[in-house]
Amino acid sequence: MMKTPRLHISDIDPLAKDIPGFQGYRVTPSGNVWSSRWPGGRNGVSVGSKWHLISVHKRNGYPVVNLWYKGRQRMTGIHILILETFVGPRPQGMDACHNDGNPANCHLHNLRWDTRSNNNLDAVRHGTFLVGEKHPFTSLTDSQVIAAREAYRAGESQASISRRLRLSAGTTHSLVHGKTWKHLLRDEANAKNAAEVNALQEQAITN
Repeated sequence: MMKTPRLHISDIDPLAKDIPGFQGYRVTPSGNVWSSRWPGGRNGVSVGSKWHLISVHKRNGYPVVNLWYKGRQRMTGIHILILETFVGPRPQGMDACHNDGNPANCHLHNLRWDTRSNNNLDAVRHGTFLVGEKHPFTSLTDSQVIAAREAYRAGESQASISRRLRLSAGTTHSLVHGKTWKHLLRDEANAKNAAEVNALQEQAITN
């Protein structure tokens, strides 16, 4: 098995900077993470004078690394490490955002701290925002939601809809009143307008 190269600090990327809060680790603007921690010593690792690149994994499309922190390994996104190292601490309530919508592109120029709202708008603009039936944790389809709203307007009770779709009372209430699945409201309005136009056209032809 090939041994991990051990390099002096002068041999690693000169753009690499110490990662705040993580002793013995450095990260570059392009996302390479270097470590001077090795097996042995207290808590199973020791900090030496030689450096090596550490393995990068993917979690939900995001490159992540496992770093030792206070005696335990912590999985951390590379995009977060880069922003905290080269831009500064995460402002309260802010997300680490990718300008191009690609979570694998963790170069510094592609990252920024921004609000959750703007992060979601980025996802919508890039087509990566999973809503409605595209969301991995939903059991409903868009057509089921539209049908449920139509049934509610036609007189079916929320309790009946809950039983039929196997939903909680709160979920059904939010669904039929448009508090959730809001992306369908415009489609429903367009369909209603189209139906009204067709009805008027048919009436005009009949008359």
